[in-house]
Amino acid sequence: MEYKRLFIFSIIFITFMFSLSSIAKTEEPEGIENDKETTESVVRNGRFVSTESIQGILDDIENEKKKLEIEKRKIDEEKAKVESLKDEIDTKLQKVAKYYEKINEILLAIEIKKESKKEKAKKEEELAIKKEEIERIEKLTKLVRFHSRMKEKDSAKIISNMDVKIAADIFFLMKAQKASKILSYVDNEKAAEICEILASKKKQ
Repeated sequence: MEYKRLFIFSIIFITFMFSLSSIAKTEEPEGIENDKETTESVVRNGRFVSTESIQGILDDIENEKKKLEIEKRKIDEEKAKVESLKDEIDTKLQKVAKYYEKINEILLAIEIKKESKKEKAKKEEELAIKKEEIERIEKLTKLVRFHSRMKEKDSAKIISNMDVKIAADIFFLMKAQKASKILSYVDNEKAAEICEILASKKKQ
């Protein structure tokens, strides 16, 4: 836009100068001979300027116009480069976004797998505890049957040397009448401990 305005201004300026030249020619006194340079001169800032000077001005304007065109081409080229880089950056950002999306999917899959492993481990642990409890109850059931068939004094001797908690579990599963008879032959101190554990079990 800048070089266009400069070009229009130059045309107006030249038209104005030639108009002044025409006025100057009509006002020249008769009998005065003007050579080619004088007749082709125009007024510029109150002075006569030759057509060669005007041509020089036009050449300068043309040169400036060419320079502006060159600058415009350079600007357009830089703008095209910037747009190309922008497109390239946008493409790379899209690729990065896809990579992040894939990474998130992988991390989610890993997390789900971990949770599955945790759930599996938890279930296995619960099953192991249940299995241990079942085995413990089976052993206690056998001991209860064993001591229920024995004489109270003989059973009391064995229980007196047994762990208090196991002894309490046996009495807890045994019939009350049989348990009280065996317990009457057990050492008083140990019998008191067994009774205390049985009392807490009944409260649960």
